Amino acid sequence: MAVNLSARIAGGKIENIREQIPETYNCEIYLPAGYNPLTSTNTPVVMFLHGRSMSEGLGGYKYGPIASIREGSILWNAEAAIVIEPNAVGNEGWSSQKLHKLYEFVKEHYAADWDRFYVIGMSMGGWGTLNYVNKYYDEVAACVGICGGCDTKKPCGLNKVPTVIIHAADDATTSVKYSDAVVEGMKQCGSTDLLKYVRLSSGGHSLIDYFLRYNLYDWLFKHNRNTRKLYPEKFTTEHAVMLDENVIWNGASVKTAYIDAEDIAKIKARTPNRKAAAKTAASKPAQTTTTAPAATKTSTAATAQPKATAPAAAPKTTAAPAKTTTTLTPQQRMQLNKAAAKAKAKAKKKKKKKR
Repeated sequence: MAVNLSARIAGGKIENIREQIPETYNCEIYLPAGYNPLTSTNTPVVMFLHGRSMSEGLGGYKYGPIASIREGSILWNAEAAIVIEPNAVGNEGWSSQKLHKLYEFVKEHYAADWDRFYVIGMSMGGWGTLNYVNKYYDEVAACVGICGGCDTKKPCGLNKVPTVIIHAADDATTSVKYSDAVVEGMKQCGSTDLLKYVRLSSGGHSLIDYFLRYNLYDWLFKHNRNTRKLYPEKFTTEHAVMLDENVIWNGASVKTAYIDAEDIAKIKARTPNRKAAAKTAASKPAQTTTTAPAATKTSTAATAQPKATAPAAAPKTTAAPAKTTTTLTPQQRMQLNKAAAKAKAKAKKKKKKKR
């Protein structure tokens, strides 16, 4: 049976699935507070693809959405998402076909708003992101590829998806020429109105801060694959990191469950509700976001489960504690800022290693 390892923070849990889904990767799936795998059909989904150093057997520094959640970062303002994080093996890289097997499994057994499915990644994960979206563009609402490239010289599938590519000119690990080539290939395919290229003058191969900033996720959640519109965003790391004070003060972390054969059988047995498909883009229910701004043109600026249950009954869920609104004393605020600064300094020191 699944083993709960630690206490909840503001609700939510992580399912760790190993060797239970054929022909795909081991993975972790983050399920937000209040999520119900049978009925939560308005929940967006993010798939994060890591770089080579995080592959199984290589033991690199852990980064990305789930690592940030475990450390107490709050990645979204208004709505939370399911996060799928597959784990590649050694130096094999990412296979779009294996990733799609995982996508199909989660889509079949987890309720979500599958018109808002997003793919993001860095380094090897940046390559994996652009390769996957180029092949399965009809399933993806938006994507962000950082420090990567694409195996296809003319990746025309990317032209059909709101796409952000971020790369630093001084990247000594993965040359910026690979992202340049992706952009040039997309231009050969036709309009690049759905592309934003952030070509940084500096930053090297250490751009993991983008995955800590809530503005990246808020930008993603505006997009719907039925509308195909690029929403503007500066895509800087200037936005403040939001921290869950329950983690800082109480040392709480997200509950993790290891999924075994019995658990996976229950997951496979359930049939979640499906969100009613819109007949046309115009009839699609409005998202809980502001009115869509006009699509932006390409920019080259140098700135920058709960426990699985049988389908006969919905799983028990625990109401998420509200985000803390307690007014901190100056001394408490100082301690909180020191803890956040220390964590950030530690991350900066580790991320200097090559991805």
